[in-house]
Amino acid sequence: MPAVVNSGPLIALAKLNHLQLLVRLYGSLFVPQGVYDEVVIAGRASGRADAMLVQEFLDRERCAPTLAPDMAPVVLRSQRLGRG
Repeated sequence: MPAVVNSGPLIALAKLNHLQLLVRLYGSLFVPQGVYDEVVIAGRASGRADAMLVQEFLDRERCAPTLAPDMAPVVLRSQRLGRG
């Protein structure tokens, strides 16, 4: 069963060196572009070691960031959700 992954689990599992749990539990993963930008792009720009671990994991699993359908801005504001 494929899973859509958000930033929190990627960061936490990278810090614990257990990113493979995601593949074991779900098989295939979908990583929205906003999540990738937050975890990998911004993380590497900030010098976070776990950002490189996430990028290497996603490359190894051939999991490219995917474009998620745009959510209505009203929903994002009302839920105080970020792109990642």
